[in-house]
Amino acid sequence: MAVPGDVIGGRYELLSRLGRGGMAEVFRAHDQRLGRQVAVKVLAPHLLADARSIERFGREARAAASLNHPNIVNVFDAVNDGDTHAIVMELVEGPTLADVIEQDGQMDVADATQTAIGICDALQAAHDRGLVHHDVKPRNVLFDADGALKVTDFGIARAASSDITTIQGSPPYLAPEQARGGQSDRRSDVYALGCVLFEMLAGRPPFDGDSSSAIVMAHIDAPVPPLSEFRPDAPRDLEQVVNRALAKDPAARYDSAAALRADLTRIAGGLAPLGATIVSSTRAMPADATMAVEDEWTDEPAEYTDRYDEPPPRRRRRMTARAVAIALGVVLLLVVLAMAWADNAQPDVAQNAPVASEPAPEPEPDTDTGDGTADGGNQGGLIDDLNRRADQLEDLLQRGRDADEATRRRIDELERQLQDALDQAAAAAGGNDQGNGANENGTETGRLDELQRRIDDLTQDQQVTDRIVEQIQQILNDLNPFNS
Repeated sequence: MAVPGDVIGGRYELLSRLGRGGMAEVFRAHDQRLGRQVAVKVLAPHLLADARSIERFGREARAAASLNHPNIVNVFDAVNDGDTHAIVMELVEGPTLADVIEQDGQMDVADATQTAIGICDALQAAHDRGLVHHDVKPRNVLFDADGALKVTDFGIARAASSDITTIQGSPPYLAPEQARGGQSDRRSDVYALGCVLFEMLAGRPPFDGDSSSAIVMAHIDAPVPPLSEFRPDAPRDLEQVVNRALAKDPAARYDSAAALRADLTRIAGGLAPLGATIVSSTRAMPADATMAVEDEWTDEPAEYTDRYDEPPPRRRRRMTARAVAIALGVVLLLVVLAMAWADNAQPDVAQNAPVASEPAPEPEPDTDTGDGTADGGNQGGLIDDLNRRADQLEDLLQRGRDADEATRRRIDELERQLQDALDQAAAAAGGNDQGNGANENGTETGRLDELQRRIDDLTQDQQVTDRIVEQIQQILNDLNPFNS
């Protein structure tokens, strides 16, 4: 058992006991590391026997530490030090709401309404994070030195139970579903707040009895006593709000703390309550949800900061029919071009070799990435690659045409030379003797044969050149998938 003078967690020195309850003791402590005073709530020894209680206690403490709201007591740390399990919290120097009611009795209507609004703010912030308090009561509502309201002990009542069917909470503020040992959710906190509001106005809780069991049964079966019997000056609209918060059926209550706050705010401003369920500003918890650790509601909190205004609707972009058609057309074109390029990327070298001692340029390395695109795997790279290849083939085509023209000129020149040789041979044959003419005729005949052979060779080369030109032209036509 922790006592003043103990140092837990290696840094928190317990100074004095601030209070004691059925589940924990609260100490004023000094944080030796940060040099500040804090409140340390130490789990009662009788709850240490069950490992699940300890585990829940730590989990709920960490969940409470995630809350950051001006109306919620800050949780700084959770300590597991041997048999000591504790939560380190902000030290609030001021009375509890229970102290105020005990001292003053019935509160002013305006003060009670504003206090309930502050509690609603704290509860809604916790509910938005998926954390239910389970034990809303005046003892868990604190006031600091400036009079600011702070709610404490979020989720601790639930964490202190090793059995999810065990009743959690304090009997005077227990929702009927909690009294039956069933599941509880945010609406159970709304019911408990209704009990607190009733007590602030009437000076006593709505249900009383000689024993805890009698009070629990009253929450289940007994009708809510009229507030006007205890507080005749309370506005009728405010009584209706209290009755709705205390509905036996959770479905008949306010759907959220934010909904209850909205009606309380209207009453504080002299307006009538809306009288309709207001859905919480964030996604509502399922109606049958329980906040047991093993069945925790884990939706992320909303990204917007205003707790009670609906977030602005997100504009959803829709693709028009024209945009879809263009996209499909581009995809189809890329597929066709890629197939055409793949079919013609490796032309027959043996048949396509250029002539007239003009070697074909080496093909550039294939930059196809394997995913149907080229040059980096995008549409622009594919088009650039196809254009480059088309330019290469166009160049080969022009070279073939040039070679063909050069061959024709060479054939014409050789034919002139052949004709000149024939004329010279005829002239020589008529002006010389038989012996000399025979020798010269033999020489001229050899020259004529050589010229004829060269002409035949060039003619054959020209035919090869023509075939190459035709094949290149066909490749260029094939690269255009829309060529008719």
